[in-house]
Amino acid sequence: MQLTRKDSPYSHWELLDSDNGNRLRVVPERGGLITEWLCNGIEVLYFDLARFKQHNKSVRGGIPILFPICGDLPNNLLKLPQGEFHIKQHGFARDLPWNINYLQDSSGFNLSLFTEDFPRFKFPFSCQVDMEVHLGLDFIDFKINIKNVDIMPIPFSFGLHPYFKVSDLREVKILGLPSQCIDQIDMQSVAT
Repeated sequence: MQLTRKDSPYSHWELLDSDNGNRLRVVPERGGLITEWLCNGIEVLYFDLARFKQHNKSVRGGIPILFPICGDLPNNLLKLPQGEFHIKQHGFARDLPWNINYLQDSSGFNLSLFTEDFPRFKFPFSCQVDMEVHLGLDFIDFKINIKNVDIMPIPFSFGLHPYFKVSDLREVKILGLPSQCIDQIDMQSVAT
């Protein structure tokens, strides 16, 4: 597999396994966003290219990275002893440029977001987020490491928000979900 910089149809890095019809496209400058996953020649992800080109709007599609929060906070405020910090829905990691490095074993790449990249007025902690992404024959494997380099505990959540390309909802099956979950609107336990 090779990791190559491409300019078309938009500026991105491409991880290509041409022998198996597999490809990942990632845009580190736009929050480490994976914009395409071609698996056995079939596009797995939905991606709205027109919206992606509008830099003032959030992206619809691909696999955005959610950090330091998944979902939203009441009034978008994180209340801490250090003060109140405005954090919009899903956090700010998807809006920051990430660093990308090709993995030595050539099966993927590493995305990193370092302490100095964090907007300290929004999140007063020091940490580093590393995400290894490996492209397999029929899967993507993610290994996430969040390192606290601060002396205080860091409140956070981390998530990936894949937009799967679905043409017929009647054909969709979701397996392995727990029977109960928490409704994010009223924080009550409900049947999944």
